[in-house]
Amino acid sequence: MNGPRQQRTRLRDVAERAFVSVTTASNALHGKAGVAEETRRRVQQVAADLGYRPSHRALTLQGSAPGPVGLLVGEALLQDFEDMPRLFGHRLLRQLSTRLAAENIAIQLIPQQQQPATEELSALVVVGDQPINDDWFTPGLPVIVLGQTNDHDSVVMSLTHDHEQYALEVVAHLREQGATQLAIIRPDIAANYSEIATSSVEAAAQGQGLSVNTYVGSFSSEQVHDLAQLSVAEGADAIFLLIPFPRAALAGIRAAGARVPDDVLLVGRTEGAVEAETDPPVSVVSMQAVACADLLAQALIAVVRGADLPTTDHLPYRFLVRESSLRTRPSRSDG
Repeated sequence: MNGPRQQRTRLRDVAERAFVSVTTASNALHGKAGVAEETRRRVQQVAADLGYRPSHRALTLQGSAPGPVGLLVGEALLQDFEDMPRLFGHRLLRQLSTRLAAENIAIQLIPQQQQPATEELSALVVVGDQPINDDWFTPGLPVIVLGQTNDHDSVVMSLTHDHEQYALEVVAHLREQGATQLAIIRPDIAANYSEIATSSVEAAAQGQGLSVNTYVGSFSSEQVHDLAQLSVAEGADAIFLLIPFPRAALAGIRAAGARVPDDVLLVGRTEGAVEAETDPPVSVVSMQAVACADLLAQALIAVVRGADLPTTDHLPYRFLVRESSLRTRPSRSDG
């Protein structure tokens, strides 16, 4: 366990007392352009009144080239980032690298099990499905959280998908297509992101009168096949797939003697192109990796360059409806 944290005046305290953003407060205290003189004097006076002093690290970075941006990635997502080009993480990293390279900002990919060398970083991004570790936060190092929310003093922005909104869209669509019993297939990793997505879909289904069962399995095509087959055998007429193996899900549904979409509706949640190439093409909540990377890059450039942060903290998504969730003939329950 971590010991009690020593109370200190934070940049956020100065910003709140001076009625400005954290970015404006930082720019005012470090003599950067773009701050009105009256605002600069007010921020400096508040900082003096509160006894605020910028960290040594922040002072040494002034006027120097930016250090790399650290991306702290959990073990469950590391393979996604490095080895699986069709998935969200890899595509996000590729686009983010391109955007930041244009600003002469490098990226350092850090596995979760390693303690980041934060002295070398200009910012840290905590990515996705992992609990937040207090040891990752260093005074003066701005942190952006991607995939969950966190109100730690060092966090300047949390970027998340609106799980409740896309869950409502998916469930409303499935209900319109005649679904009555929804199965959710999710990975068995201890992941805030997956848990929030699951609970959002469960709540939406229950709120719209669908019965819902959640099936938890390993991140493998074999497990997806078996769980899809089991869920259909237990009466599911719609499946929301949180593990990106749509071909395995289709095979499992067929192994249970059912057809897609006539008997079972199928919706996935992934970023790859595979879903558009299956038979039938699979509807998907696309997490828009490139657009998400653009928003994250905008936030990081703002942090490193001392500009204003983006005005939205919601990552974009699109619900792409394809043949797998468009019922063309009556379901089994219709007789």
